[in-house]
Amino acid sequence: MATHASTKPRALKKPQDHKQPKDEPQTVTVNGVSINVDGSKLDDLDFLESLYDMSSDPEKNVLEIVPFLRGLFGDQYGQFKDAIRDKDTGTATVSKMAEVLPDVLGQLNPNS
Repeated sequence: MATHASTKPRALKKPQDHKQPKDEPQTVTVNGVSINVDGSKLDDLDFLESLYDMSSDPEKNVLEIVPFLRGLFGDQYGQFKDAIRDKDTGTATVSKMAEVLPDVLGQLNPNS
């Protein structure tokens, strides 16, 4: 069976850059809730140092997560807590936060 070869040259596709602008608010989705986040936070060395401090000694620095989340979500922090809040108990659990945070960071910086 012969295949039909096209004589028209195909245009090469340019790779798409999936990075979101750092100087504009970015929208992340947490449990189906859209939340605007300051995109410049991941370009702030002091802010990233707080993430490093938590990960380098999670037992000692576990409470550093609160200022980190407040810094990340800004005035949308309450909306973030509501998005992870258990519908039955009304509690925004640390375990749910830990479950969704890597996804949020991935949405903010998809090429990392």
